[in-house]
Amino acid sequence: MSEIQLLQPPGEVVIPPQSIANIYRGAANMDLNAADADVFPPDDPWTLALAEALVQEAEAGRLDGKNILELGAGSGVNMLGLKALALNNFFRNPPSFTGLDITMESVRACDELAAAHGFADEIRLYQSNLLSDVPAEAIADTDIVFACLPQVRWDYEVMQREPQAREFADYYIVPEQEVPEDAYALGLLARALDQIRDKTPKASVLFNVAGRQGDKSFKLFTDRFDRAEPVVHRVIPHDPTTSLTSFVRWEQMSEESCRFYRDAEASQKIDAAEAEERRVEGVEVYHDLFVMKAEMG
Repeated sequence: MSEIQLLQPPGEVVIPPQSIANIYRGAANMDLNAADADVFPPDDPWTLALAEALVQEAEAGRLDGKNILELGAGSGVNMLGLKALALNNFFRNPPSFTGLDITMESVRACDELAAAHGFADEIRLYQSNLLSDVPAEAIADTDIVFACLPQVRWDYEVMQREPQAREFADYYIVPEQEVPEDAYALGLLARALDQIRDKTPKASVLFNVAGRQGDKSFKLFTDRFDRAEPVVHRVIPHDPTTSLTSFVRWEQMSEESCRFYRDAEASQKIDAAEAEERRVEGVEVYHDLFVMKAEMG
């Protein structure tokens, strides 16, 4: 397989950190034009972990000719990465791409990025809360759904305001009709997986999930799919701007303990209360991050 070459869109672009190029195998200076503060940053560890899993699937030939759907398309980095793989002959038959995001800012960023690289007419983009607002016929034949969705509840009591567009990448708003997984901040993933089972029943999934909730992070997938396994695992620093108060509250109410670490080696486990204290004090906190692959049959 050949190395990915630099895609050259017209006009000025913003060059993301080299880490993205390292994931997309030789794509030195893979150009993005979506660097404003309203989309998810392309060099975030969550983005990199999901991109690594996508490359693994592409190299194994498991994306060939598939209808691929991304929940939370964000900056468009994975959309662009898949296009780069196609241009450099990683696929016998390139996959199709549909991208969804809850914010119009991200949908617009993806559209502009695709237009800059000349493939806007090859993709479909929708503003949608998970799969709720997208036409059924647009996703009926989906083979693979991949996603990096927020796994922290928006805490109105602490924040005292509505979230801004960028914050929808880090937090989710719990709707009036809660699900059990909302108690420990995996409610958005639970809703997404249930909608996938209902609206795209043949689709397999490739999802980021943090290990902060311990075994519950895996149970989310094993309860819903016949086969589920982690294909990428990293220990990453917690985003210091993201509050952990909802995790502290869950620990207090449930008498269960979250799984955070004092160190990048994951040798010193701590609970959410200590993790939040460290975050407020500006001391680093770490947690597990997995990419889970799950499918039926």
